[in-house]
Amino acid sequence: MSIQILISRASIACAMLTLASCASQELSRTWRDESFTAGPLKHLVIIAVKKDRERRRVWEDGIAGALEKRGVKSTVSYRLMDDIPADTARIIEEARAQGCDGILFVGKMHRRTEARPSAGVDVSGAYSPPREWSAWYASNYQDQYYPGYPAVDELVSDEIGIWAMQGRGRLIWSGVGEIRRDTPGQHVSGDMITLIVSSLSRQNIIR
Repeated sequence: MSIQILISRASIACAMLTLASCASQELSRTWRDESFTAGPLKHLVIIAVKKDRERRRVWEDGIAGALEKRGVKSTVSYRLMDDIPADTARIIEEARAQGCDGILFVGKMHRRTEARPSAGVDVSGAYSPPREWSAWYASNYQDQYYPGYPAVDELVSDEIGIWAMQGRGRLIWSGVGEIRRDTPGQHVSGDMITLIVSSLSRQNIIR
């Protein structure tokens, strides 16, 4: 078998292993206060309780953008105050002053790493060894096995909640977002934001 064929097969195997190791995201343990009948919320303050300013802004801007696409007005907390961590009592005061009817908060529950062996890959491909007695090439098949390699996953769980400002205020919706990724420290939130906003819409918390 030629060196070019071996390189090609190895490239295919690496690509397959890479695709198998992408991040997965899930929104679970959702809860809704069924006694809340005031209708969809129209103006939310977004609070991402993060130690890192960049991540806080990415989360808050991402959620605000997704809400506004559905016609929900939103205010990001870092524009009210850039304190780390955010002073939630002051933000609630600001929310009431601006006439907001709800607060959406995201707070990290825990983060941990897990080691796992990745699966190996079987690759079957055609190659054409030259025949000395002919200028023609015949296709033959040969199996190649590329063993797995040690992998480290990072599992991040975030608590998400909606606090209605009506009356004295109360929690009306909550859930847990879980992101499993194979690159510790990598920031993934886009798909999770989509899951959160879609769930809020289905349960009539927002439009």
